[in-house]
Amino acid sequence: MDNIQQSSSNSKTFLSFSSVLSKDCLNIGKLLRLSGFKKRSGADILTLFMVFIKSIFSGADSLHDRYSLKDLETPDCSYYALMRFISNCKHNWSLLLLLVAKAAISMISALNDKGHINTLCVDDTVIERPRGKKIEGLSRTFNHVIGKTVKGYTNLLITWTDGISNIPVASELMTSRNEDCVIRSLSKRIDRRSAGGKRRANSVMRKPKLLIELCKDNMK
Repeated sequence: MDNIQQSSSNSKTFLSFSSVLSKDCLNIGKLLRLSGFKKRSGADILTLFMVFIKSIFSGADSLHDRYSLKDLETPDCSYYALMRFISNCKHNWSLLLLLVAKAAISMISALNDKGHINTLCVDDTVIERPRGKKIEGLSRTFNHVIGKTVKGYTNLLITWTDGISNIPVASELMTSRNEDCVIRSLSKRIDRRSAGGKRRANSVMRKPKLLIELCKDNMK
C-alpha cells in the first residue's frame, strides 16, 4: 500500500514538474535546441528528455532499474537510446542548466521589489563513489566533513538566491589534479572542442580560476 501511495505521489509531482517545463512556461524544447541537443531519427529530443526526467520520479535507484520495473508504464524510448542521449558529448548540459536557471530567475525576480538583493552562493561538496572503479575521472579526494580521503568527486556548485528561492545555475564535477590520486583517467577520445571535452578540461582546473569563469558566464 505504501508503494502504491508513493508511486501516485511521484506521478502527481511529475505532472506538476512537467507543466513547468511546458511551452507556456520554461519552453524546455526551445532551450534544448539552443543547448545543442539534436537527433536524426527515432524518438525526438524532447521525448527522451521527458523520459529521463520521469525516471527520476519513478522511485528506481537507476535508469537500468527503471526499465526493469514491470509495474510502471513502458517508456517511449529504449534504454540504449536514452543512454546514448545522456552520454552524447555534443549535448551541452551546462548551457541547458544555465538557460533554465535564467528563465526561472527572470520569473521569480519579476515578483520581487526592484531593490531586492540577489546573490550567488558557492559550495564544493564531495560526492562519494566507493564502488565506481570504472567511472571516468574517479579520484581520491579529501572530505573535510568526515576528515578522511574517499573515492569520488568534488561537486563545485553555484546557486542563485533571493533569500527565499534557491536555484542552481552551474555545476562542475572536479577530479584530482594529482595523477597519483586518479583512479580512472579521463577519456582522450572525446573531442576537446565539444561540450563534453570542455567539461573534462574544467574538471582539472583550479577551483578559484574555474569559479571566476563560471561567475562571468552567469553574469552575461
